[in-house]
Amino acid sequence: MIEIVFLIVQSVTLFASMPQIVKLFRLKQSDELSIFTWAIWLISQSVSLLYVLSINNIPLIAVNVAWVIFYVVMMILILKYKTSPQEATAESTVATG
Repeated sequence: MIEIVFLIVQSVTLFASMPQIVKLFRLKQSDELSIFTWAIWLISQSVSLLYVLSINNIPLIAVNVAWVIFYVVMMILILKYKTSPQEATAESTVATG
């Protein structure tokens, strides 16, 4: 019973997190997001994935794989849309000048 509840909660949480990816695609800006924090979450989820692989629990493997994919996509988008200090200076110069 608790496994079913866990799977439901994890699925709902994953779907509730999807607007983060949508927002990054839409705004194309990620300066306020910490790559370090997302990396820690990815590492944590990867360890969890290794555990569920070791116990061969297919539903939990599926949920963990989905989370790992989510974190990888987030990190790629954060890095892609991170404004470099030179770009930020150039943009502020254009905006004010």
